[in-house]
Amino acid sequence: PTDKTVLIQGESGTGKELVARAIQKASLRAEKPFVTINCAALPEQLVESELFGHEKGSFTGAVATKPGLFEVADGGTLFIDEIGELPGSLQPKLLRVLEDGSMRRVGSALERRVNVRIIAATNRNLEQEVQQNRFREDLFYRINVLSLVLPSLRERADDISLLIQHFLPQGWRITDEARNALEKYRWPGNVRQLSNVIERATILADHQTVSIDDLPRDILGQSPAFSPRPASSVVRMAPPDSNRIDDDDTSLASIERAHVLDVLKSCQGNKARAARALGIHRRKLYRLLERFQNLDSSAPQHSAVGTTASEP
Repeated sequence: PTDKTVLIQGESGTGKELVARAIQKASLRAEKPFVTINCAALPEQLVESELFGHEKGSFTGAVATKPGLFEVADGGTLFIDEIGELPGSLQPKLLRVLEDGSMRRVGSALERRVNVRIIAATNRNLEQEVQQNRFREDLFYRINVLSLVLPSLRERADDISLLIQHFLPQGWRITDEARNALEKYRWPGNVRQLSNVIERATILADHQTVSIDDLPRDILGQSPAFSPRPASSVVRMAPPDSNRIDDDDTSLASIERAHVLDVLKSCQGNKARAARALGIHRRKLYRLLERFQNLDSSAPQHSAVGTTASEP
């Protein structure tokens, strides 16, 4: 319950904006506007216009007067994300707003006053930025009234299991093997990366269960569990007295069929793992198996290359 400026520091993906919103909801301005800007996402001239607004005709493309985010957030909270990316030319203007609440729109001589609480965030070390003259020292002290440092996900590994459960859709489960793999990973992209991995896994998973086969290879930190063997090692040629089909295209199709079925068998019928071993997407494997089944139903019964009548 304070109006003091807060600086949130931490690696990308640790949840700085989530923390900022939590601070705002617990503040005296909880019912007032919460406005955000990401300094790294905009060029310098647009950052100034977004923050402070502009008058019509003040620059090329300024076809109408526009209030800045400081005015939009008046009475509430302005979250300035990646404040370490704020251009040096704009840092004095931001410092002035923080000191006395005064500002001017681009192209205007009229001074306006706003009452805005600032929450800033950065993935940079601002103390080092100050030492290297890339960030104003007086601005750093002004925004660093209350400081929070968010640890990386690898520093709070006990949270991973809780976050997995949070990101899984309702009614979904995850196998112990997959959960263990996620808990052992280092997560350079932190919570944001974990969220994306869970979302991807639920797209690929079957029966609302995330298994280790639904996780990206880099998460597992290893090559696929089953590497495809050369076709020559899996093709079982039919005996001389059988009804072999000698057409070249059919022979290539038979070799492909034999190889796919052999890999699938070595994976104990696990289609996700077989697809990874073959280096193809699981949907393509489904289409191949469907094509093989159609060929089996339309072809005369004979000893086909690469399989026997009892195989699927």
